[in-house]
Amino acid sequence: CPSPTSRIVGTGVGAFNFWTANPFNATASPFVSNPGHRKQILFTKAELNAAGMDAGHSITAIAFDIATFSGTNTFNGFTVKMSCTSLDEFPLFGGSYETGLSTVMNATAVTITSGWVDLNFDNAFNWDGESNVIIEVCWQNSSSLTTGTQQVVNYTTLSKRMSLTSLVGFGGGVACTAAPSGSGFQRLNVRFKTCPAPPNLAFDYQWTPAIG
Repeated sequence: CPSPTSRIVGTGVGAFNFWTANPFNATASPFVSNPGHRKQILFTKAELNAAGMDAGHSITAIAFDIATFSGTNTFNGFTVKMSCTSLDEFPLFGGSYETGLSTVMNATAVTITSGWVDLNFDNAFNWDGESNVIIEVCWQNSSSLTTGTQQVVNYTTLSKRMSLTSLVGFGGGVACTAAPSGSGFQRLNVRFKTCPAPPNLAFDYQWTPAIG
């Protein structure tokens, strides 16, 4: 659709600063200093409905809210995947990432600034209107970013563990296949861009007078 509607889920102003917190905390920003990062975040049907989404709505982009920013950083191979799920909370000790997600944004370089960072999809995600939704992001750089660079990202603290995170250490590793290091109650605020379901153009015809 030419003018997608913006719908925000999560209005908390808790801002996570990677440099002043446990680097293996599941609240970790998707934009960190490590050479790579992988995160899954979970949204319930009720949350999406409350934001105005219904069955058949297609999601064409998401965005994360960067509260403050210093430095100029590019995150390479940034990929976004999504899936419907019956899961309503991640396990306490991380467990494993959900599988079978579809790639909605192909690997690309993302350079961030302060404010909402838009991630526009190559393939829209069509929500079934009944399931919860998982979003996965991951990226991989060849080396760490400059120490002291800060990306402070707004999040909301929830009553369930809705985030699952892993960081690739400075010793190497492949972020997009890494196992999770922890789950947490703090979930990044996300702005969805959505388009309504297309109209039903199926018609029944009855000829009068009937012929034959």
